[in-house]
Amino acid sequence: MPSFVRASPVAWDEKILLAGEQGDLVVVQAGPVHKVLAVNSLGEPIIASPAIASGRLHLRGASHLFAVGARGR
Repeated sequence: MPSFVRASPVAWDEKILLAGEQGDLVVVQAGPVHKVLAVNSLGEPIIASPAIASGRLHLRGASHLFAVGARGR
């Protein structure tokens, strides 16, 4: 789990996304029982809340803007 979360959690596709200040993005299954599905590191701090637009997940790191999702949409 992320060590410290400043950003708001975001719900997307029956999942909850938690962006940690240390650069970790934790994906949790939404529902009555939460299960960690994935932990990914961006390699730089994340303080801003993730945003979802045009089928992509946008993450603002300390130095970069990341867009994750299908290409060509």
